[in-house]
Amino acid sequence: MPDVKLNSGSNDVGLKFKIIGISLTIGLNAIVFIWYFFFSGLT
Repeated sequence: MPDVKLNSGSNDVGLKFKIIGISLTIGLNAIVFIWYFFFSGLT
């Protein structure tokens, strides 16, 4: 039983980590794209 509970907790943490990781990846890509857009506009 404890193994099942521990496994369930790990899956929950993994899901949260995936959501945070995907959000950070999309956010950083958006920031870089916007920064490059402004930099190209200034050039």
